[in-house]
Parts: sequence; C-alpha cells; structure tokens
Amino acid sequence: YRRPPIKYFAGDLRRFVWTDEQAAALREFCRRQQLTPYMLLFGCFSILLAKYGGQQEIIVGTPVGGRIGAETEETVGAFVNTLALRSYPAGEKRVLDYLQELKAYCLQAFEHQTYPFEELVQQVEKERDLSRNPLFDTMFAWEQRDRSQLRIRGLDVQRQDIHSGIAKFDLTLQAWEEQGQMGFALEYATSLFAASTVERMGQHYMQIVQEIVQSPEQPIKEVCLISAEEERLLRDGFNQTHVDEDWSQSVVALIEAQASVRGDEVAVVCEGQRLTYRELNERANQVARFLLERGCAKNEIVGIVAERSVAMIIGLLAIEKAGGAYLPIDPATPAERIQYLFEDSGIRTVLSQSRLVDQAAFAGVAVYDLEDEAQYASYERTNPDVPLLPDDLAYVLYTSGSTGQPKGVMLTHGGMSNRLRWMAAHYGMDENE
Repeated sequence: YRRPPIKYFAGDLRRFVWTDEQAAALREFCRRQQLTPYMLLFGCFSILLAKYGGQQEIIVGTPVGGRIGAETEETVGAFVNTLALRSYPAGEKRVLDYLQELKAYCLQAFEHQTYPFEELVQQVEKERDLSRNPLFDTMFAWEQRDRSQLRIRGLDVQRQDIHSGIAKFDLTLQAWEEQGQMGFALEYATSLFAASTVERMGQHYMQIVQEIVQSPEQPIKEVCLISAEEERLLRDGFNQTHVDEDWSQSVVALIEAQASVRGDEVAVVCEGQRLTYRELNERANQVARFLLERGCAKNEIVGIVAERSVAMIIGLLAIEKAGGAYLPIDPATPAERIQYLFEDSGIRTVLSQSRLVDQAAFAGVAVYDLEDEAQYASYERTNPDVPLLPDDLAYVLYTSGSTGQPKGVMLTHGGMSNRLRWMAAHYGMDENE
C-alpha cells in the first residue's frame, strides 16, 4: 500500500457507548486509584496499541487546551496545542504500576503543554515523510461535553454529530463524558482499516478497560483482548475443520459435475485468458482422448513441463481424465535433473508448451505441445469416462533432493479429493467454491 499525503486520508467513525454499570465501575476505579478518566482510558489505549503492534514503546498524540494561567481565561483566541506522549507498556509491568507511572508522566507533560508542537517537530524530525504525521500516527482525545440545549425563540434546535469524512491520523480514539454517560469513537483512515476491523478493535478496547477495572493487579501481558464469547468463536466456531470423508468421487468427477451445472461460469483465469467450466472440460477431454489413443495406461505417470498457464491446467486435468497421474516439472529445472526425474519415474509421455518442447525432449520420451490445438481438434469433446477409484494414482511430486537424490511421493485420487474438501471446510467454502 502506498500512503497518500496525509491531508487526503479518507476517514470514517465508529461510535461505542459504555453501559451505566460500566461507566459507574470506571469512575469508581478512578476514584480508588486517584486517577482521572483521561489517564485510565489513555493507558488502556496504549496497551491496546502495544498488543496490536507487539511493541513496548508507544507514542500517541493528544490535544491540550493551552490555557494554564488566569491571564488566558478571558482571552479570545486559540491556545490549543498537541502533545506527543511516550509510554512504555511492557508486558511484565503490573497494570496498577503502569497506570501510576503514566499518571506521573502525564502530569509532567501537561506542565509543558504550551511548548509549540511545530517547534518540537523541527527539532526532532530533520527529514519529513509527507505520507505520515510527524512523531505519531495515532491520537487520543478526552472531552467532557457540555451540551446544554440551545434555545432560540421560534426555532426547534437539535444537536447533530457530523463527521467530515476525513481522518487526520491513521487512528484516533475520542473518549467523552456527557450528562452521566461515557463512550468513545474510533476515527480511522479507510485506506488502512476496514470497518469490521475497527469494530473489533473497539470491542477489544472495551474488553481491556473492563478487565483492568476488574483485575488491576495482573501483568499487562496477561490482559486479554478478546471476550469469552469471541474466544469460544475462535476456538470452537472457526476451528470446525472436521470433514466427513467421502471416497466416492475423484476431483475429475467433481470438475465434470461443475461443468454440467455451471458450464458458462469462469473456471480459469491467467494473464488475460479465460476458460469457462465447459471449455476447460471439453478441451481436457480432447487431450485425454489423444493420450488414450497413444496408449496412456491406468496409473501411468505422464510428465508435464509447463509454466503456469491455461494450457497447463488443461494438461493436468487431461492426464487424470485419461487415467494417468501427472508429474509437474518446473521449466527452470536443470536438464540433468529433468532427465533423472524422467528415468526414475519411467515416463514415456510428456505434455509441454510450444516454446518448451525442445527443453522437454529426451531419448525415449514422446513430447506433445499442449498449445497446438489443431492436433487435438478432431477428438470428441465428451468425457472419456475412464473409471477412477480412490486408490488410483492422481499425481507424483518429487522432493527437493537436498539430502541426496530426490524421491517421488505418490498421491491417490481419494487423498487428493479429501484434501480439497478439508481445505474448503477450513476456509469456510463449499465444494462449488
């Protein structure tokens, strides 16, 4: 991802509100520990960032009012400044110790809140990256809102929270308190975060605050991001990878079934070329019949020397339709190694591409060009219907040979189809996908 200049960050806002019980518990905790809500919520935000980023040093920006003396109370003008707060939420620290450390640090930082942020940037950052904010990319803000109803004679006035659609930082947490209620909002750059990600981030932040309020004696590393409900979902919901084994269908049969029900849908896409399920199945049938006519026997190993392409997919499927097992060979493989693979596997037939035919030509091996469609055009497009059993060979893969000569590993149709079913279940897909 290439970050644009910061002024063009498109942004959105996700709002969260504490329940009355949660807000009361938060205030009571602050009273007992002699903390302000700002200190507690800022500390929890730094812990969230530390856990997400795996870092023990966090720099977060925060806005300050800048009116620290009586002489500025009645003065018209903007005194708002920005502080860069550095914290160290190391995992070994107790939460209470960290919050007290943060309290002392914040009080000291606020004493210097009039120091111009721009001057600090000039002293610290000699070279600027225009795609990032200086010093920090995350912001924390606390606001005690006074939203007394505005009354104008003859008008009905209502307050509306409006977001500009622009995010000044990668992520900003805006915490607030108003008329007994407490909540926060996460403003984020939409080019960096999805709405669902920020929603989970907000839930994780709430979980951290609740856990710290309930168990402040624990080390930071033991503060859990996820709730018990989310933990059950991760452990039991997403982990449902058991698949009932079905040894009755080969991958060839599954593809042929898709060709009959989804024939016009795209099955293969490669560098601008597209094949529908019907086209893939019919062209593979023609190549398979070509191989059968040339004596391809059941469980015979057929080599395929080809780069990733539409032709390669047709060749792989055609070999299996003919009852053979394919042995894929990278065209970049040295000639001596290719010759060894041919001899060790007993290959008699190889499918390749036009520019690679000479490279795949060895004594005693017949090489056919997959991209020469004219040589297969006269063969029927119907399924050859070669019976394939679960124990029949599907393909052969050779090891790297780092400890000696490479060894061939043989995989059957039964194992191949069930591995694909397991992958579909693991990634939440059905067989059609």
